[in-house]
Amino acid sequence: DICQVLPEGEDRDLMLLDICQVLLERSGFMVHRQELLTSKEFNFATPGATEEEEDTNWMLFTSVGHMNSLPPALTDKIQVAELNMAVGKISTSKGAFADALVFFRTAYSQMEESDRWSDSMYAFTLELLNNMTDCERSLSNYESARNHAVEIFRHANKGVADKFRAQSAYISVLYEENREGSLWIEKGLEICESYGITGVPVQPTIANVAKEVLAFKFALKGRSLLKLMEEYPIVSDEFVTAHIAMMNVMIVTAIFANQDYLIAIMAHRQVVAAMKYKVVTKELPVAICVLQHVMAKYQKWKASYGYTTVVAAVLDRFPEHHNESIVLQGSLGLLRGNLYAQLRYREAAEQYFEFNRKFMSKGQSFWGLSGAVSGLSAFFIGSSPLTTLIESKILLLEEMATTFGQEKLLHVYRIHRQFLYNLTGAKGAATSEATLDGDAFREEESVEFCDVDALSDIYYLRLMLAVYYDDSATMQLMLERLDEIEINPLYTGRQNLRLTY
Repeated sequence: DICQVLPEGEDRDLMLLDICQVLLERSGFMVHRQELLTSKEFNFATPGATEEEEDTNWMLFTSVGHMNSLPPALTDKIQVAELNMAVGKISTSKGAFADALVFFRTAYSQMEESDRWSDSMYAFTLELLNNMTDCERSLSNYESARNHAVEIFRHANKGVADKFRAQSAYISVLYEENREGSLWIEKGLEICESYGITGVPVQPTIANVAKEVLAFKFALKGRSLLKLMEEYPIVSDEFVTAHIAMMNVMIVTAIFANQDYLIAIMAHRQVVAAMKYKVVTKELPVAICVLQHVMAKYQKWKASYGYTTVVAAVLDRFPEHHNESIVLQGSLGLLRGNLYAQLRYREAAEQYFEFNRKFMSKGQSFWGLSGAVSGLSAFFIGSSPLTTLIESKILLLEEMATTFGQEKLLHVYRIHRQFLYNLTGAKGAATSEATLDGDAFREEESVEFCDVDALSDIYYLRLMLAVYYDDSATMQLMLERLDEIEINPLYTGRQNLRLTY
């Protein structure tokens, strides 16, 4: 307020500068500057602060606003760049990607082109550009994201892991730009070759998968994979870490792209690499879940179930990473793929909904909303009380699916809500109890927009309703329709309902 009274000029600028320095000292920024280079989410409170004083982020935002408005001659460009990156990271952690990008771009513009990749600024520039790449990708600014990644490819040369984050984002961007194409696979495999991952075809076949399964069995040599995962040390070598993690990038992207053969090849390669280097990494749960699903596809139920124990053992090795997206994906796969689930279904439903909350807090909307679908299935299988709370939960999930553009999952939620209405006879139920044709979902109007999973949901839920309401004609019709859809062991809860009824 005082500064606004003063006329624009040097006196006002100097006062703003003094205010900024006081705020920066009070916020703890001067003490924690180095965290900018190591922490993905930069957020802190003043050391020793009371509860009332804990949130000091406003001091940083106030300081950066003033600093960015001051004449360059009065400020230290490097300090201004660091401050902008700090508030950019805070904005990112809150999901404000557009605001974060403004701060990151300001930080980038503060540095002279010739200084950006100098020895003294190398780590800062690398971290900044990685954050810019991630932000541009989150905002679907794919060309800008690719350009930032390419700049990192050109200049990052001090360690094998320096390019990894940008390479991971680059592969994801190529997939998101053209989900039906294979460019992301081609470029991804080129990147994999730089880590010694060779011989993977762009268009793999079942024969390629069989070859990897044999290589896995040969590497295992009859030993217990569980025992190996419990005994191997946690990886510490930089190259081995990146080598295994890059295969995980390909696995996760291939899951989104429904590239089943590529998923299986990379998963087997990843576990073989872990045995070769005699290490365990936090990425392994996802790969082992894939092995579990492969065994289930071949109806080797005992072997498939055995892998759940291995996944659990690996997860227990990384308690500090239990909330990281990639480990959460492994946990979710463990519950989904466990064909003889040890949890009661009501407990499993709670676990699925907890996954939903954790994934959504990390911006992983697809995984979070997918976990909630399994939660709904487990909820209904467990004969949980059909109160208004479950309707509210489904409506909230529908809203989230709409917000995050997950249209396919939106249909699945509406299908389950209509099922709920029919089951309880509530307002909005279909006229015919065993049809999903009411206020929440109209099968005839929506079926053309549903994928095979949603169709399976429609048919088994209608089958379930037909059993409840003793509608033998609908039972027979739904059985005939389900016969045309392959039984998919990835979604245990859904298939349990289907096979039971």
